[in-house]
Amino acid sequence: MTARFRPILIPAALVTLVGCAAHSASERSIAPAARSSEPTESTPSRGFALRQTEPPDADGADAVRLFGDQPESSVPPFEDRLLANLVRHTDTDDGADFDPDIDATGKLLVYATTLHAQRPNICLKRVDGSAITELVSDPADDLQPRFSPDGRRIAFASNRSGNWDIWLVDLDGSRLTQLTSDESDDIAPCWSPDGQTVAFTSWNVRARRWEICSVAPAQPLLRRFLTTGMFPDWSPDGRRLAFQRPRQRGKRLFGIWTVDVNGADVGTPMEIVHSQEFACITPRWSPRSDSIVYASVRDGNDSRYIVSTLWLVSADGGHRIQLTDASALAFNPAFGADGRIYFVSDRAKTENIWSLPVGVSEDASAVRKPPNPPSPQ
Repeated sequence: MTARFRPILIPAALVTLVGCAAHSASERSIAPAARSSEPTESTPSRGFALRQTEPPDADGADAVRLFGDQPESSVPPFEDRLLANLVRHTDTDDGADFDPDIDATGKLLVYATTLHAQRPNICLKRVDGSAITELVSDPADDLQPRFSPDGRRIAFASNRSGNWDIWLVDLDGSRLTQLTSDESDDIAPCWSPDGQTVAFTSWNVRARRWEICSVAPAQPLLRRFLTTGMFPDWSPDGRRLAFQRPRQRGKRLFGIWTVDVNGADVGTPMEIVHSQEFACITPRWSPRSDSIVYASVRDGNDSRYIVSTLWLVSADGGHRIQLTDASALAFNPAFGADGRIYFVSDRAKTENIWSLPVGVSEDASAVRKPPNPPSPQ
């Protein structure tokens, strides 16, 4: 499928929000890029096509380097039976639906959408229903919604205050609250399992890097640094964070990392998935905290095309399985309480939210080891 690159630029953070039909007030083309001697990081509006960027060029546009080909030897057989049981949950043919999250009951789906709008809003619907509630609507961009563990509140990222910050809103659309408000750009929130803390990605202006920080909604002025990286996800058992982090050498592609978080103590980060040829991004924990789903992104044989597939990896990184093939884009994965993985795909021409079954027995123990996987570094 043709990827229509339309970046949202955040100059202060040197960020390019890239994806299929991402939206911006002023759209710029993306130029090919050489490698930068000073690596910076970028993030997509939908967790898709994450890439390293150069500093802005003379006219302010960010240059982007595409990914290389993935070695055939690292690709295990994908699960045809899973693809045969796909379920479509949104039906947008004018715009795009993305950034899905499922509540703890498995009944409600929250997501960002550009349905009939130039900029994304936050919508809510039943997983098996058709009626859509517009939860958050604003002239700005509202992205990356996440349910609180009790399902009563939703955290999301918005630039409605002038830069990117984390906001909270009740399930009925009331009590809209700005959680972060300093000069840094804050995106990609996630809740701790006890609902007392929100972790998020923050751009450190001085260090020129993305960091994962946390804040308690009860004490929003007390920000805590956790580690460097992007797109955190808290394990349901509360013990670890999964996130993506770029390599500092070579092609500087992203890998999947985890770190132990025990109260005030943060452990040493551990890389569980990496590749020399493709980016591993947007990890999400399984309900049992023993496996992680993520997207693997690379450029295709033609620069107009992007290949993005879903993978499942055990929490120790020992076993991996490919869940989708490259016949259509698959990104933005999220586990549901019903044992399904919800994700975004353009297999119906426009980007909508789909799900595929991954039973509890497959959560980690039945994850097959792919033939000839890339050796860890």
